[in-house]
Amino acid sequence: MTQWIWPGIDATDTQQDQAFRRLQGALGRVPVFYPDRLVAVATTITTADGVVLADATSAPFTVTLPTASLYYGRRFTVVRMNGGANAVTIAAVLGGNIVLGAQYNRGTVQSCLTTAPATFTWIQVD
Repeated sequence: MTQWIWPGIDATDTQQDQAFRRLQGALGRVPVFYPDRLVAVATTITTADGVVLADATSAPFTVTLPTASLYYGRRFTVVRMNGGANAVTIAAVLGGNIVLGAQYNRGTVQSCLTTAPATFTWIQVD
């Protein structure tokens, strides 16, 4: 277990995480942590995701976005980790798919509500 040092505190990751959550609770805020997830095959983003690290070394694949209305306001980032020719595609984005064609390319998407007609969709934000 990694030792982290805060000024005046010497604690493990778990102890510091618990202390941080208690502090956030005392301040009336709920911390939002979305862990990174490494994938090497086609996948669908879930509520637990924040950053998807996509390794298409063995074959190209697609990362599918969930229903936008269920994730209103959420952002997700997909990062292509591999070099070589195999691309990673982010599917179901307004205006078409996002193709990550080079190593460390990334695509960040956010769920939003469009007008005329009013529909929920995913848009690319970077």
